[in-house]
This record gives sequence, C-alpha cells and structure tokens, in this order.
Amino acid sequence: MRHRADRALTRGILRGVAAAFVLAAASLQVFAAASVRLPDGTLLAVWEVRARVRPHDPDGGGSYLAYSVTGPDATIQGTVTGTDDPAADAAPRLAIDPTSGQAVALWSRFDGVYAKIAYAKFSGASWSSPHFLTFGSGDDTEPRIAVARDGAFLFYISGGNRYLYAPVELSNGHLSGSPRGLLQGPSAAPRAVADIPVNLKCRHCSGTGLLGWSSGGVSVDAATDIPVVISTDGGSGNQKRASLWGAGSRTDCRNAIVVLPNPTATLLRVLSFTDGSTREIDRVHLPASIPDGLADQTAADFLNAYCN
Repeated sequence: MRHRADRALTRGILRGVAAAFVLAAASLQVFAAASVRLPDGTLLAVWEVRARVRPHDPDGGGSYLAYSVTGPDATIQGTVTGTDDPAADAAPRLAIDPTSGQAVALWSRFDGVYAKIAYAKFSGASWSSPHFLTFGSGDDTEPRIAVARDGAFLFYISGGNRYLYAPVELSNGHLSGSPRGLLQGPSAAPRAVADIPVNLKCRHCSGTGLLGWSSGGVSVDAATDIPVVISTDGGSGNQKRASLWGAGSRTDCRNAIVVLPNPTATLLRVLSFTDGSTREIDRVHLPASIPDGLADQTAADFLNAYCN
C-alpha cells in the first residue's frame, strides 16, 4: 500500500539525513518526522532538528524545521523558511491543500511567551514565511490536520491537557471559526481487558515493607512471592505523548477519525468526528511498548472501516 511505502521511504530518508547531521554536527538530533506525497509524485518530508541539551540546561538547545523533497533522481534538502531564528519549532505536520494542491505545514512555534500553532505553504521550490494560527495565553502544541470531504480541521493540545479543534483554511492559513473543545461524545462500552497477574519477589526489604515500591500501602514478607495485578501505561507519558494523539482523514470521507488517550493514559479513545460532532466508536488498550505514531496508525486503520 502506498502510505506504508511512503512511511518506509521517509524512514530511509531520515536515516540518511540523520547520518549526515551526525557527521556534520554531532550536537543535533532529529525528531517528529512527517511526510506527504505531492501531486507530481515526489515525497515531501519535514522534521524537527534540535541541538543536544546539557543536563543542567534543559532549555539551552534551539530547534528548527528541516525538509527534503525526494524524486526519482535526487533528493533536495533545506530549512523551512523562518524557522532558523531563535524561536523553538516543534512537532511539524503536513497536509495537501485541496484547493491549490500545494503542501502546507502546521507546527508548534514559540512566539516569545507561549508555543502557538504556526503555518507555512510549500510552493514546490520554497516555503512561505510562517505566521500563527492560534493566539492567547497558554501553550498550543501537537497539531493534527484532518482534510475531509467538507473541509479541513486543525486539532491541537492547549494548556497541556485540553484538546481543541477549529476549521482551517489551508489555502491561506487562517482559522475560519473559533477554537472549541473537542466534545468526546457518548462513551462506547469499553472492551474487556484481562488483568495481568505477575509475581513480584521482595528485594531490599526491611521487615515487611517493600522499599522503593509505592502502591498505596502494599507490603510483603521478605523473600515471599505474592500475586499482584498491574496495568500497563506503556511508559513515560511525556515521551510518548505524541504517539497517543492522532487523526486520520480522506477527502472521500465526510468524517475524520480522532484518537486520544483517556485521562489515565491506559486506553486510546477512538472518535468519529464530523464537523464538530463526535461519537466514540471504540477503545483500544495500549500495548506494553508504544510505537511512534500509534494513534495516527490507529486512526488510519479505523477510517477504513468507519469512513462515511
């Protein structure tokens, strides 16, 4: 399938780009890649490049957006216009504007006080200067774009825990409505998920207290095996946050699929979104190891079954 081949090609491109960065500047790291197939068949990829930060200065590294255009004979690389300034740029996403057929990028960019959602359009040879789509207090991060039959929508996280959406004009980079909270609709019956029985052996015990374990007063006799039921959250919430938030859409579907975590980040909620109206269609238990792009892939898979 083409989208899987595109992802494989993008990973290959980024491995090569990352290797070039390592050779040229060992202080750089590559993050948050996105790609889209252009109308002429070439593949546009955009990613975040960060300076490595020192442990004692976590805010000391800058970031910018790099891009490549890969055709049958060559790959062209460059920097997205305007992102090579001191402002931090992160989490880019790409879409094709259905009006012009041109690619657009949306990402989180620091405006001097907060992170806001920025926009730029790719003409095929260069990028327009970026401008902001969102304003006001609080950080706006992790943009997602849905381009459905009746229009395009921007989804993003505001203030760290609010999921917002707004209709967006991709041709000129403006919101055509005020941002609103994503209504998560009535809940579907959760899938039954079996608890996971494990045995934990007490180590470094003092009396009957299990040192280094915080579980609301659990204690065990030294060197005793006990059955304990645990649930898995797949690891660090901050590191994997982008993987738990995604959207899928097609221009032949009136709806989009939006995927977001439940409050405890133990399940993914799968929502069908149609012009601001949402309906929960499923809940998916998280795997023990969360792969990059899990929510986006989940959204794409559900869209195949729930496109309307």
